[in-house]
Amino acid sequence: MNKYEAESNGIENLYYHIFKNNINNYIEPREKFESDAKKYFDFEDYSMVEYYTILPTDVNNHFCPWVTISNSKESKDIHYTVEKNGKTIIDRTLEVRGKYLFWDLVKYNLNDNFIVTFDVKDTTTGETVKYHKFKLNKDYFLNTMPGNGMFTDAHAYLIRGSKINNVHNKINNSKWDAFDLWVTNNFRKEPKGFFKEPLVFQAKGYSLIDKKISETNIKGDIKL
Repeated sequence: MNKYEAESNGIENLYYHIFKNNINNYIEPREKFESDAKKYFDFEDYSMVEYYTILPTDVNNHFCPWVTISNSKESKDIHYTVEKNGKTIIDRTLEVRGKYLFWDLVKYNLNDNFIVTFDVKDTTTGETVKYHKFKLNKDYFLNTMPGNGMFTDAHAYLIRGSKINNVHNKINNSKWDAFDLWVTNNFRKEPKGFFKEPLVFQAKGYSLIDKKISETNIKGDIKL
């Protein structure tokens, strides 16, 4: 990030900054690109970009199993399991039928031993096409996981009142892109900050994830 002056470690953001300053770049004018795209471009996203990892989080003593799949069309099932100190605590199937994002939060102590697996199976044949296995222990939590990135338990963005009109203008009149690129291109010069203490609170209500009325968040805080 520092080398290329990127705002995030997302691959789109990194490559944007790598290529935009390359003196050998040929930049297609937007008008020509959009014109040619309408005539010649019939796109199906089979990028095969898949990302399975274990992320640290800003929730104390919780790690985050993370899956990102970028293909627009997919047909696979992921058997996701978490074993803690020899006992299976999570065993579920993730159905993937297109672009897909999955994350979970799992509580741990440094002396715990975990095995997290993602057994990726073809939906039609049931055969395993990929298998990812992560062994987590004290050494992994302290020395490996911090280098994997970061999952932030954020549920709201705070926009200063004086900036509201500008944000609305960008949303209504700028062209959309991958979110981190869109933010970078439209708000590059705006000051940014992060708050360690909560500034907004969730309300009680039915949780589609928990399939029940949810009264506390992952940290145990009582919702309003």
